[in-house]
Amino acid sequence: MHLTCSQENLARGLATVKSAVANRATLPILTHILIDARTQEGRIRFGATNLDVGINAWISAQVMEPGAIAVPARLITDFVGTLEQGQVELTLNAQTQTLRMICGRMVANIKGIDAKEFPELGATGTPKATIALEAKPLSEMLDRIVFAAATDESRPVLTGVFAKLDAQQLTLAAADGFRLSVQHTGIGNAECTETLGLVIPVKALQEVSRLCNGQLEPVKLIIASDRNQVRFVLSVSEVITQLIDGAYPDVTRIIPQTHTSRAVVNASELLNATKMVSAFVDKNGKANGIRLEADATNARVIVMGAHAERGDGVGDIDAAIEGEAFKVSLQAPYLLSMLERVTVPQIAIEFLQNGGQPMPVVMRPVGDTDFVHVMMPLVDVPTAA
Repeated sequence: MHLTCSQENLARGLATVKSAVANRATLPILTHILIDARTQEGRIRFGATNLDVGINAWISAQVMEPGAIAVPARLITDFVGTLEQGQVELTLNAQTQTLRMICGRMVANIKGIDAKEFPELGATGTPKATIALEAKPLSEMLDRIVFAAATDESRPVLTGVFAKLDAQQLTLAAADGFRLSVQHTGIGNAECTETLGLVIPVKALQEVSRLCNGQLEPVKLIIASDRNQVRFVLSVSEVITQLIDGAYPDVTRIIPQTHTSRAVVNASELLNATKMVSAFVDKNGKANGIRLEADATNARVIVMGAHAERGDGVGDIDAAIEGEAFKVSLQAPYLLSMLERVTVPQIAIEFLQNGGQPMPVVMRPVGDTDFVHVMMPLVDVPTAA
């Protein structure tokens, strides 16, 4: 292998794939990045994988001699990061599996592993389904969903995002047992002849959202027919991930279909009030509840947070209230996470009174019927003095 490329492109390619490198691995190859110059198409491919998620990226290069090698990820990214802008020459000694890199007066000889040992990324055969999604809306859609997925590995299926796909619509849903986010989007160009249900790892979708930044062309979602795998293909990169096995909970049964009370408030005012009173609660502990009280008589929602040692805070915002007054306590970090993702002026809070039993509270951005967020209430929390 012998090629030249710019330091800027080299650094960008490495940065694109390095998040898929395994931090700790029993297989040394998983801590490496593949540099593949065998395509002879005026560009080279970088690849990294932890076997669950893989990322490929392509950059322009002048390839004089094809070849490939896997090099230690941290070592090469650190070295390239120290280089000044300019042309970098890469030469592979195939006998010793050593990559020689020259940039100006800087020279490095990096010991690598034969590219034949690097896991294959991607699937072959006819795809089971293919759809194209605009990059910016896809990134926004993912931002509304992935934060609600579980981080606890005790229920692996909840560490993924459920994707339901048919010829007309894509639905994404994430839940962790305490909250649920659901987002729908219409699609008109799907190559899909059946309804499919997939559980995609959150890590992979976070990478897709990251790579969508600056992407102008649509992102292709390709569901493989010969592997339990999906690919997200962007203009100069792609994310490949294995699907999570297991049956995802029926999210439609979690969302209450009726409510006894509904309060419509200004979303930014509710966010600001929640931020203020959350300063008094223990957001990272058990005492992290914020109380919302809907006062139908005075057309307002009162937001309260209290702590035995810190004190308390109260916010008062105007509201249009239908039905009975209600009081409900929600976890501060969960409420904040959802409100930070609302992009419309108003949000509706739907409450269902069911014989004193705690029922999920539904949050719906007004005018946006494609997104809904559900939170389980807490046992009542202390009120302000």
